[in-house]
Amino acid sequence: AERSEFPASLSAERQAEAILRRLGSPELLESELFKQKGRRLTAQGDSESAEESFAHARALLLKHRPADDALVMRAENNYLLSLNDSRAALEGLQALAVLRERVLGPNHPETALTHHNIGFELLTLGQCGDAEKEVRMALASRLSAGEPSPLRLGREHTLLARVLGCLHRDDAAIAAQQQGVELLKQGGAPEESLRTDLQYLLDLLIAARRPLAEQQRVQEALAQLNE
Repeated sequence: AERSEFPASLSAERQAEAILRRLGSPELLESELFKQKGRRLTAQGDSESAEESFAHARALLLKHRPADDALVMRAENNYLLSLNDSRAALEGLQALAVLRERVLGPNHPETALTHHNIGFELLTLGQCGDAEKEVRMALASRLSAGEPSPLRLGREHTLLARVLGCLHRDDAAIAAQQQGVELLKQGGAPEESLRTDLQYLLDLLIAARRPLAEQQRVQEALAQLNE
């Protein structure tokens, strides 16, 4: 589903459902299936059904594990990100950040992820100054923990670039986006994601009236992806 191979994803989902029935539908495995189904629905743009799937996955987990269990906190994160109400999502993510910092520590990757998601919701609400604080906190946390994944670091930088763009700090936004794109390339980001980030970089360069040579290099990179 993450590669937009939806027929194959649905086929795998049906096979998983059949296996679960033969196993007697154990609720912890069923929760995992609903999580993956939510991811497929999210990728297909069906946010309402995705929200229902993530809510069901969370409810099944809570029957067997406490609220501060790592799996339950992941399920809570998935559910909150599926909400169409950004303010409700923000409030839930802020509470989740407090819980994850207490249970996992401030530099745990999932704590950093929560601050990243808070930054995204704040950006959606137009609270760009607060969003910058959260994204920089997420980035600092990953670097302090020795984050080995260029893909995750790239996503932090590209979100930071959008926040800086919202704050009209064009040069800083361009620098962050350029670094983010390079990290995403190193991390083997999906082409569709890379295409979106290259296009945003090009838009920044055009808006800032950067030299045509800089713009052309990004245009060439986009053309290679489109071949």
